[in-house]
Formats: sequence, structure tokens, C-alpha cells
Amino acid sequence: MRGAERPARINWSRPFLPQLKPLTAHATRQIFVDIADDPAGDVEATALEGLLEATGNVPLVISLMANVASYEGYIAALSRWEAEGTQLISEGIDKRSNLEQSILISLGSPRLSTNPNAQQLLGLLSILPDGTSDVELQCGIPIPDILRTKSLLLGTSLAYLDYDGRTKVLAPIREYMNTRSPPPKGIIRPMRIYLYEMLGTWDQRRSLSSNSFVPRLAANLGNIHSLVTAGLAGEGDDVKQSILAALTLDRFTTVTARGGTGLLERLPAILEHITDDAVHGRYLRSLFSSYPRLIPPQEVDQLSTRGIQHFERAQDPVGQAAFYTALGRYHFQVGHLQTALEFTTRGLALAERTGDIAEQYSAVFGLCFLYAMSGNPRKAFAYSLQGQRIGRLRGDFPAEAECMAHEAFYHLRCGRFSTAVELCVQGRELLRACGLELGQHGLLLLDMQARVCMGQSRYVEARELYRLMTSSTSKSKAPNYHAASLASLAFCDIIFGADELGIIRNLGDARMISTHISWPRGVRICDLATSELHLRRGECKAARQLLEKCLAQARGTDPENFMACLQRLSDTNAGMHGGEDVLQWAVIFFAFAKTIEDLPATYQALGFIADGFLHGGDDTTARAILHTVLDASTAMNIDRSRGECMSRLGNISLRTGDLQGARNLWTNARPLLLATFQKKEVEQIDLRLGTVTEIPE
Repeated sequence: MRGAERPARINWSRPFLPQLKPLTAHATRQIFVDIADDPAGDVEATALEGLLEATGNVPLVISLMANVASYEGYIAALSRWEAEGTQLISEGIDKRSNLEQSILISLGSPRLSTNPNAQQLLGLLSILPDGTSDVELQCGIPIPDILRTKSLLLGTSLAYLDYDGRTKVLAPIREYMNTRSPPPKGIIRPMRIYLYEMLGTWDQRRSLSSNSFVPRLAANLGNIHSLVTAGLAGEGDDVKQSILAALTLDRFTTVTARGGTGLLERLPAILEHITDDAVHGRYLRSLFSSYPRLIPPQEVDQLSTRGIQHFERAQDPVGQAAFYTALGRYHFQVGHLQTALEFTTRGLALAERTGDIAEQYSAVFGLCFLYAMSGNPRKAFAYSLQGQRIGRLRGDFPAEAECMAHEAFYHLRCGRFSTAVELCVQGRELLRACGLELGQHGLLLLDMQARVCMGQSRYVEARELYRLMTSSTSKSKAPNYHAASLASLAFCDIIFGADELGIIRNLGDARMISTHISWPRGVRICDLATSELHLRRGECKAARQLLEKCLAQARGTDPENFMACLQRLSDTNAGMHGGEDVLQWAVIFFAFAKTIEDLPATYQALGFIADGFLHGGDDTTARAILHTVLDASTAMNIDRSRGECMSRLGNISLRTGDLQGARNLWTNARPLLLATFQKKEVEQIDLRLGTVTEIPE
């Protein structure tokens, strides 16, 4: 029984059975596909998702909709639903299979007709897909005795309580009411004001350490989106306030990694009729900050100048400072690192003149990030400490946490891996306290912790962190992190020797997303992983060509990937060059690693230089270098590097006649290389050990 009330004067079971809820999403899909068959291809699968959402997981609607899809097809059925609404599934053979008839019976019941306010409340609930709480219902809506009216809707099954206790209306009833009996503006306005004010308060007070606004806003995202959409179709102040709410909502969904709202694409046509400079400026700021793919390259300079002029005319220096920082984000995203630094520096200078500490933090963090990406860890470290001080001063846990990620980056470059991991863990705990563990800030910390694990050759731990990032993101939710984590998963799987099918799929998805969001760095990350796949197949020429292309693209704009290319081109075991060529690459790698002050990379480059001396027959120099690298790798606890050094030192000992020394070195190197998945190196050690002694049990 779906109704909340039991039949009068009838003996009923005790305890009372709970009111039936809509089906689960999994059960809904099973029923739908059982009737209409599996979708053929990605386009039909996407249409199926739209149809499933429209059913509200109600059995009658699932059955009716699936039957339409079974003979019209998924795409045609979705098109008709979007055009016709409930009329599409109101052609049943009798009243039990006619959706609109079922709704009309409930609306025409004597109990509902005695309360004229009930239909108005139902209309309001119908434009709130996330439902509402009793507290939110009492926000000034002009319906007398509103909670009693709500109970009436529950009793007649026109509304229901979800598992969080929020009052909701099923999707088919929402569609019917929005089409046939929408609520008057006077009923909608108080709820719109209430939710817009909540959104605006979050925007102004994002520094709250225990940010209660995050869960409250998360519970109302669909409601706000619905109200904003309706407001954008209005006129006067409603349109202006809805534009500002759309921009803030988009920022909220970006910060919390919930994906974009799709609202910004609608704004240009609406803004043509708006003359407010502040509104135009804030729109351009959001565009440059989050949507570089929507900006034609030939219009960047014109739009930048226009944005600055909007803020100047609005006499809003704080907004102008934020706009400069947004321009910095845009230019980094499209690969213009120096321009990004220039704009962000201007943003910080202006924010300091205005005294606005929130925008000072935004610019400080921007510089922290940009200097880290440009290969200047000391400056990044200094800005990370400054950002943490501002975060603590404001009680801003997310700010403090994301700057901890960049302090961790500095320690990673210095080879202090345990300190870097501790900072990442502490930062994630801060974010957990305010409900943002898997937002943009949390993803930054996860990514940094995974990079630390990769640096220490703890590939299993790194892969688990990348898997968590992948499951917490999508091509619409934090797409850059999703693409990077997919490519990194592929890289780990190449090291593990996993099946190629999953590797190729992950790299293809990551490349497609990076291209779609205009992220050249993401494409280069995919190229690096692809070159590793070529090497695993023995396609050395293809790997070298791809690495050299990636190196040329990353030069001067992407130090991280530039160094990764040098590292691979310097590796003797990769087999891409002769000994002399490898030594030249290793020297360049060493010089660059020293320039950007990356200690682990510097010692790795020294190890490659030692390989060059070994190839030239200079065992004495090679041994001296390898001992230095071994001591540093042991101090930094990098197992793969330790194993590789001991393996090479064992080879030198064998050539000099020290068989016992060679055996000891190879025996100690073997478990380290085995634990870091260096299968070929282990096989070579086993062969060498077999020539001098049996492998110890």
C-alpha cells in the first residue's frame, strides 16, 4: 500500500507496515530493461538514464514508460516525454494503467477539495525536486497551517517522506502539476529568497570551519537549480538575482566537485538585456575561472579587457582582483604559465590594496599553485605558508588544507616523503570536519598523496588513491582530476603488467576528457603513459618519438611533465638510445632536476649518469656515483632506487671478481625490486645468481 493512511474501521496488522517508498534505482533499471531490452550503444544508454529519472522509480510509471520505449525506442521515447510529459503515458487501457487518471483521482478526492491550499503547496513542492524539510517550509510561504496541509498531501499519497525525512513529490506528479497547475509567483518567491540567501551566505562565509551550509546546500541543489531556471525566464530583479545565484551555484558545485550546473551556457542570451556592470563582470569571472573551453581563443584579449572595464565602472576593486586571479587560472589551464603568473600577481597586489583578506587568499593560493607548477618549489612553499596563516586567521579549514597540499609538494621535492604524507593526511582530516573531503580541495590532497607514494615507488598505495579519485569524480565532476587519475591508473597498471584492454580504455577516456575541457597538460599526461605502454610492448621507436614530442610541448610551460619525459629518455633499460645518447639525456635530466630543486629526481639522474659510465667501461666512477645514490635512496626510503643501485653494484662486483659481494648485493636487491614490480630486473638478477650460486630460499 502506497498511501500513508490505513482504511477506517478495518482491523489492521500490528505493528503497522511502513508506507511504501519508490523503488531503488537498481530495481527500476532492472524492471525497465526487462520490458524494453538493453539499450544499443552509448546514445541509447544516455536516453535510458533520462527515462529512468523521469519515472521517479514509481512502478506504474516504470511499466508505462518502458512499454512506450519497447516499441518506439529509447531516443524517441525520451524526445516524446520531453515534449508531451505525462500525456505520453496516459493512454492506458483503463484507469489502473492511466497515469493522469490516477493523479486526477487523488487531486479530486473529497479530503483535498476541502483544503484549497493543498493544491498550491503541491504545486510548490512540484518545482522542488529535492523536496523540503519542515524548517524550510516555514520560510514565510503564504499558506496557513502549512504543516497540516503537508500532512494532508502525505495522507493522500500525493507527497511522501524520503529516507532523510524530507517531503517530496514523485516525478510524474511534479511533471503533471508543472504543466497543468503551476504555483503562483507569490507562493514561490519566499522559498526562492530563502534558498538564494542560504547560497549567498555560503559564498560570503566560506571560511566557516564547521560549514553547516555545505550539507544544507547539497540537499537543495536540485531545488536551487529549478528555481534559478524559472527565475531566468522571468523579468526585472528576478532575472538579475537568478543570474547571480546561477554563478554562485556553479561555483559551489565546482568547489565541492559535484559537476557543473549547465546554467552558464544559457546566460549570454539573457545578459544581452542586462546593463548591470557587476553582473557582467561576475559572469566573465566565472567563465575564465571554470570554463576555458567556452572562450574562443581569438576573443580572450577582448573579453579580458571588457571584464576589467565592467569592474572599474562598477567601482568594485575586490571583484577586479578576483577577476585577475580568474584570468590567471584560465591562462594556466591553456598552457600560458608566465601570463598566468602575471595576472595572479596583479590580483594579489590589488587585493592587498583593498584589504580584502578573502581575495588575498585566492591570489596567494593561485601563486602557490603556479610556482609549484613552474618548477619553483621555494616560492611555492613560501606562499603555501602564507596561505595557511590566512586560513587559520579566518578559521578557513579548506584554505588551510589546500595550502598543506603545496607544503607537502615542497617536502616531496626535498625527499621528505613521510612529512609530505602527514601533511596530506592532516589536510584531509580538516576537510572531513567541514564536509569537503571529496571536493576540489580534497582531490588536490589525494592527488598529492598519490604522487608521494609514486615517488617512493609504493605503487599499490598510489593506485588505490587514484582509484578513489576516479570513483569520486567523472567527466562532468572535476573532469581534470578524473582525467589525470584515469591516466595515472593506466600508468600503475602498466607497471603491474595488467591486461592492456583496461589500460587502453582508461587512457582513451582520459585523453577525450582532456581534449574536451581544453587541458593540454592532461593530454601530455596521457602521452607519457602511452609511451610507457609502447615500451612494455617493445615499441622503442614509437615511445621515443612520443616522448620527444611531449618534451617539446612541455618545455617552458609544464616542468612536471618536462622532467618526466627527461627521466624516461635517460633510462638505459628502456632501450630507446645507445649508451652515449642516454648519457647526454641523463646530464640534461640532472641539470634540470637541480634547477627545480627536486632532490629525488637529482639522485635518479645521477644513477642514470652512472649507467653511462658503466656503458663506457669506467666502473670506478660508476661505483662511486652509485654508492652516493644508494645512500640517498636509503635515507629517503625509495625501495626501487635502492634495488636498482644494488643490482648495478652487484654487476660491478662480479666484473671485478668479488663473487660474494655480487651475491650479497643481488640477494638484497631482489626483494626490493620484486616489491616494486620490476619483473625484468628480477629475472636478470635470477639469471646472474644462477651463474654464481643457487637462489636462497
